[in-house]
Amino acid sequence: MNGRAHDVGALRGRLRLPRPGLDAGSRSDWQLIGLGMGATLVNPFWYAWWVTVAATYIVAAQSQGWPGVLAFYLGHISADFVWDSVPSGIVGRGRKWLTDRAYASLIAACGLYLIYLGGVFITSSLNPA
Repeated sequence: MNGRAHDVGALRGRLRLPRPGLDAGSRSDWQLIGLGMGATLVNPFWYAWWVTVAATYIVAAQSQGWPGVLAFYLGHISADFVWDSVPSGIVGRGRKWLTDRAYASLIAACGLYLIYLGGVFITSSLNPA
């Protein structure tokens, strides 16, 4: 990939599946968890989501008291865990059968789903129930 902002590697077939030992060094589970946390903390959209969309959900959940807020938080974290685990599990365990084309398709599908969710959030904010 050439790094241009307008280049959509997954849709243009320029995305390759990382090869063990060739594209990245070996990291412990704790190093990977730390890298994931670091990536989250430097992502401005994470903060934007929590102070906008999530804040709205938390206010709605407060009508059920602290159990409602806790249920929202645990449900959200669980959904994030599944969302992140399924594609990474497929990629991590499926290197033997997952081709570069299938990998690019998986990344493109996840990206398109996120665009769809963004549209749903925008639409629901413009037309509150």
